[in-house]
Parts: sequence; C-alpha cells; structure tokens
Amino acid sequence: MNNHKISTPDSYNFYDLDLLDNGFENNIFEETLFAYLWDIIGEGTVEEYIRFLNCLLEKKCILDKKSDDKVLRIFSITPKGYGCLKRLLKKRLGKNYKIIHYLIFHYYLKQVKMKINEASDSKSRQKYEENINKLDNILNEDIKYLKKIQYEFKQSKLLDDSDKFIEALEIEVKHFKAIFYSRIGEPESIKIYGEIVIQAMKKTEMSTIELLSLGYLAHELMFVDIEKALKFGKEAYILTQESNNNSLKMKNTCNYIKILLYAGKESELNKVLESFKSNCSNISAKRTNRRIQLQLALIAITKKEYKEAKELLECYKEEYENDDPRRYAVSLAYKGICYYKEDQNKGKKQLLEAIQKHYLENDNRHLVFELLIYMWMGNNKYNADISEIDKYEEIKKYSACLKNGKYKHFIEFWKNHFHRYILSK
Repeated sequence: MNNHKISTPDSYNFYDLDLLDNGFENNIFEETLFAYLWDIIGEGTVEEYIRFLNCLLEKKCILDKKSDDKVLRIFSITPKGYGCLKRLLKKRLGKNYKIIHYLIFHYYLKQVKMKINEASDSKSRQKYEENINKLDNILNEDIKYLKKIQYEFKQSKLLDDSDKFIEALEIEVKHFKAIFYSRIGEPESIKIYGEIVIQAMKKTEMSTIELLSLGYLAHELMFVDIEKALKFGKEAYILTQESNNNSLKMKNTCNYIKILLYAGKESELNKVLESFKSNCSNISAKRTNRRIQLQLALIAITKKEYKEAKELLECYKEEYENDDPRRYAVSLAYKGICYYKEDQNKGKKQLLEAIQKHYLENDNRHLVFELLIYMWMGNNKYNADISEIDKYEEIKKYSACLKNGKYKHFIEFWKNHFHRYILSK
C-alpha cells in the first residue's frame, strides 16, 4: 500500500494509549498508517484487512473523512473505536503494546525518507530550485513533526536510538540541498556542506554522506579558495581510502584530482593518479565509471593527448544523456576543446551544443566556463573580458550568467586556473 504524505500534527494523538486529554475530535489518521500497522502486527490478509476496515466504518468506530487526495483516505476515530482498537492492540501485543510507539515513529521515518528520495531526484531538469524548496519543507515541517512524535513518545525505551535516525535524515536533506545549490552555481552550497562537516568533526567516526559532503565542500571551495580546497580535499581523500564504498572513494578521489590539477600540484597529482587508475577496475557502477572517464579525459586534454581524450569521452553516448544530462554536456564541451585543435568550426559547434544543454539545465557554473571558452576559441588572446560576448550573436542570449555579479568567482577561476592549466597548455 502506497504512502503519500504526512498528515496533520494531531494525527498521532490516539496512539498514545494512556492519554485521552485532547478528546476525540482531533484523532485524525491516514489509512496508510492503519494498513502499515495491520501488516506489521500481522492481523491477516489484504481481504481480511478490507473487511475489518469496512466493519469499523459500518459500526461507526471510525469515520471516513473527505480528502483532496483521491488515493489517500483520512479517518477520524470515535470514542467507541478508540476502545476497540486499544483492546485489539493489547490483545495482540500483550504487555508490550507500547511497541506501537516505535512502529508509528518508524512509519513516519519512512514517509520522510520517501519524500527526500522524491525531492532529491537528480534527473529532474530545471527543477533544482523547486527541489530545494521541497527539501526546506521536509526540514522545517516533516522532520519537526517527527521530533514532535518522538517527544510525545519519549517514555518508550524503544525510541532511545531515534535521535540518530532523525539526525541522519537532517544530514541527508542538507546534503541534497547543497548539491542543488551547487548545480545552479549558488555559493550557499559551501555554507551547507560546511555545516555538515563541522557537525561531523565532533564525532569519532564520519558517515558515508558526511565524508562525501567533505569531498564536495573541497570541490566547491576550489572556485573561491584553492588553498582551503587542497586542505579539505586531501582530508576527504585520505579518510575514504580505507572505505569499502568504492563509489564514495572514487567521487572523493575525482574531486581531489581536479583540485590538484587546477592548483598546479603536478607531483602530488601524478601520485594520486597512479593509485586512482589501479583502482578503477573495481568499479562496477556504470555512472561512476563514466564519471571516472570524464576525469581522465580532462587530464589527457592538459597533456595535449586529444585522441586519448576523445576515446575516453566516447563513454558518454547520446542514450546516456537522460541518465546524467549535466556530465553529458560537460563531455560535449571537452570534445569541443579536442576537436578545436584540428577543426575550429567543429570544435565551436560541439561547444555550442554543450552551452545550450547547460543553459537548459540551469547549470550556471559550467555555462560561465563554456561561454568563456567559446570566446577564447574566437580569439586565443582572450582573457575573460565579458563585454566581448555581445560580438557573438550565437551565444549573446546566454550572457545573463556572465553579467550577474554573483558568478564573478567562476570568471576569476576560469581566468586564473582553467585557462592556465587547460587551454594555455
């Protein structure tokens, strides 16, 4: 049975079986919760559940309330029904009937987890700001509600470990918020990753998502403070080397490689690359493998090994565009740089396609870099003068991100690091 949404903050009242102070008018609950408890307690089949539910409705133990959701049914429990359910639970669970507190808490925990998964869908184009709002609502409403349930049921020793579940959800919400801010080029991502990392540093051990946030923090810092990026990037790299999570290890290593590349730390970069290449064969996830190929292609470009770079970029075939649209567009930009060396028009055409796709993705960071590369292709002495974009009719319509002052740090990064280590070589 599908879970749809968290109901009103009064919905759990009747489950606290020793408290009747609030009366019965506020005892509202979802059918999905009722069905979940039925399944967990093991009262019978789906057919028996339907018969039991209809029997409760006929006897007016519960009242069917109108809901805007055509699938979700909302019930109000009557005094008669309250006694019936209390007897049923005590009969089924005996003196351990307060396990109901634990079950209810975990029902809502799963509800919040489902909402996070829905809001953090990385394939949703042009919906980053909308998803940030969804995640904010989860943080400010749903998790707050979960804490309220936890507080009401604090007498249940079964909920002694509930703090860690709530904290994990909060970290996950913040992590995805930071990812979406990063994708639209907003520096707010640094603040949120920083909050996660500062909190994590107080613990004896960091979780996977906290270690990943550390690596992503380093990547975001790269555009504003390369020295701090090196410090955090190295920390994330070292801490994940012993991890059994190959995806985490590769992501943090890829981030550190990119930071070393743009910082001009060639000696350390070569050491990390040697270890990185030997471990790549252990990665089975196709998406992670493509991410690795993209990183190695960038390294090949810096060495003027354009043929090798193009071969590496072939992993981003058109059918993968929907799976990872942003990196697919990055692969087109890298191909454009490679082709430019042999055929300028072909290179610019490829890069223009990347610009169009990143514009649709609302990916301002890559859009800034690619617009600057395009103008560099028109004049190899170009040095990030954004006023020159008006000379290029084919890209002038994408110029808002260059003229927006909040993306100035990307322009400075392109001039001081990207141009220096990728193009001028």
